[in-house]
Amino acid sequence: MSLFRCCVLCFVIVLNKRQAEEKLSSTTPLWCRNGGTLNGDKCDCPVQYSGRACHRLIRDCSEPFENGYRTDMDGAYYIQPDTNENAFLVNCKFEYDGVTYALVQTYPITAQHDWNEYKQGFGDDPMNSSPYFIGLDNLHRLTRQSSYELNIWLDYEGEATIGGVLYYNFTIGPEETMYEIAFDALFEKYDVDDWFEGSSSVQFVAPGQDVNNCSSQMGKAGWLGSNCTGYGVFSTGDFYWPVNGELKKVTDLSFMLVRLSSFYEV
Repeated sequence: MSLFRCCVLCFVIVLNKRQAEEKLSSTTPLWCRNGGTLNGDKCDCPVQYSGRACHRLIRDCSEPFENGYRTDMDGAYYIQPDTNENAFLVNCKFEYDGVTYALVQTYPITAQHDWNEYKQGFGDDPMNSSPYFIGLDNLHRLTRQSSYELNIWLDYEGEATIGGVLYYNFTIGPEETMYEIAFDALFEKYDVDDWFEGSSSVQFVAPGQDVNNCSSQMGKAGWLGSNCTGYGVFSTGDFYWPVNGELKKVTDLSFMLVRLSSFYEV
């Protein structure tokens, strides 16, 4: 046998062996974890878990929606964004592509929290607590893992309906930026006006971290500009929001996040 034919034969043997190994690997039964059930070449996961083998916690409330869950499974679930070491409990609504509640607040507010409480969040029961806040650190880690739409909905005095405003590609920066708000564009408005008028360079201020003196001088806390206007959502006393050009007293407010794309690679 010539050297050439011998080399070709060796190559064919190696190739067939590799193909056989790949075929064996592709037909190896998938082990579904955390109560998942095998469905063809994938696992159907319980609502709390996701991933090909149900091997991890969900990263946000959009994942269960993508996995087929709907409003009959609404509830409080632990989520664990890729960049977050700890899981945390949130209120999930499985409609509109899956909604993660970040803030639920009833007004008026009688007392503020301190800086560490705003960082870590507060409210033991995200389904029933008001106030409930996901926490600045968690909000940053959640919004940095993908593109999100922020939905702000509020009830305001004297009206039978609620209004809202939606921001596209919304993120919260890390603590070194004072959890600065960023968004690409105002996406849509439902009666409620855009408080920022298109500007997104606004930092979070609160007792203990008061870069513009809004907290100490006016009892305000939230995302506020240099003139103390903006989202002072944690300000003591009554809270107002512009609605069709007129300031309205707000009674209830919610921040909800909906993921717009796949998770970023890390």
